[in-house]
Amino acid sequence: PDPRGSRIRVGTREFGRPHANLTHDQRGGYGASGRVEGQLEFAMDSTCPISGEYALEFGEPGLYSPPVRIRIKREPNDHQRDVAKYLAGYVSKEWEASNAKESAATGKALGVYDMSRLQSGLCLPDMPQQETANDCGFFILVQILLLLQLTPEGLRTLATLPADLLS
Repeated sequence: PDPRGSRIRVGTREFGRPHANLTHDQRGGYGASGRVEGQLEFAMDSTCPISGEYALEFGEPGLYSPPVRIRIKREPNDHQRDVAKYLAGYVSKEWEASNAKESAATGKALGVYDMSRLQSGLCLPDMPQQETANDCGFFILVQILLLLQLTPEGLRTLATLPADLLS
């Protein structure tokens, strides 16, 4: 099978005609095994989620059954874990200070703050994250390109929305 005939499904959307960068292309035949290695790059647009379930049909649709299912779950990187840890430490200190004031005023203690609550509740956006020091410029350029694709009416509407609706 030709890898360029592969398709990937994300939700209800399907993408085909991937760019194939094959490092080894020795296809088998009837009764003979082959070996194909390399990368398939699908041109997906920015509305596709990063996280979720993908279904890959290698070669032509229906050639291999069932399609390969790939589940991608976002995990925090080291920097994000550190930020959550430091933020949890800060919240813990604020909790202790508030607890001391509450105890002095009412005689009731709030208890000890559980730092794992904040660390385990870390929410990750479903978008690419900056991994290097220079990626921020590329992310800004992509956002500018997306903004430039809006119609004038869409841009005016976006400019008048309150900040809490722009997430």
